[in-house]
Amino acid sequence: MSNDYLNLSQVQDLKNPGERILYRFFEILPGCLSWGTLGAAFILSWLAPITVAIFIIAFDVYWLFRIIYLSLHQIASWQKMQENLKIDWLAKLNQLPSSEGAKVEMKANSEGGKLHRLSARNWQNIYH
Repeated sequence: MSNDYLNLSQVQDLKNPGERILYRFFEILPGCLSWGTLGAAFILSWLAPITVAIFIIAFDVYWLFRIIYLSLHQIASWQKMQENLKIDWLAKLNQLPSSEGAKVEMKANSEGGKLHRLSARNWQNIYH
């Protein structure tokens, strides 16, 4: 499988003219759609004002629901974060059993050729 798309940063990096055209098309598409929507709403407001009004109202209602959804999740996340800030996480870590027994068991298993790497760590070496 080729990973050439990972090394692509500019249209000049493409060798094939067809790929360059496709790249430029997708590069222009978001701006074209944005300006096209604004232009169509402006022009169609004279030709079909009711249709444009319905579209604008539906678009506004859509964004209102998205904002309400985002706000509710943001409030719930903030409340959860406040609950988690009250927990003494260091005390909870101290209540965990020592990992020394697991290290001995892993070392015994690795001698039989089952494990090649010991990855158990003591949390005290990680906590700063």
